[in-house]
Amino acid sequence: MDIRLVKEKDLIQLATVYKKAFNGSSFAEDWTEKTAFEFVKWLFEKQKDLFFIAIENGKIVGGVAAFAKRWWNGINLSDLEIFVEPSSQKKGVGSALLKRLLEESLRKYNVTYIDGLTTGEISFPLNWYQKLGFKKDNMVHIWAEVKDTLKELS
Repeated sequence: MDIRLVKEKDLIQLATVYKKAFNGSSFAEDWTEKTAFEFVKWLFEKQKDLFFIAIENGKIVGGVAAFAKRWWNGINLSDLEIFVEPSSQKKGVGSALLKRLLEESLRKYNVTYIDGLTTGEISFPLNWYQKLGFKKDNMVHIWAEVKDTLKELS
């Protein structure tokens, strides 16, 4: 398996992998080719030096991205996105991608922590993250539709 930085020419194939990884998964997301492409393009444009892909037999099988963010305790990796083609999951691809991201971010930015979101409803992928040293805290993911919140504020 080869792991390297994402190139712009990879984005279409990468979007397909992202869509497959999350549609029908425990996250119950509903990505289209268009929305997945727009998202991976946004990741690519936001911080190219921390966006890696895994390639097996000439085919992209996964990706990982995060953003170096200054915080009170130093520079942290934030908004972790890790995704692997379903047929390549549980074969070490995600671990290899995460290792490369952590090594590069430590070397380039001397990062101290990494954070991300995952579902707590089922054991995978939370157990995988915990096995790698991630901790579950008491933070709560909050969200709202902007129009509804604006209505409440009026």
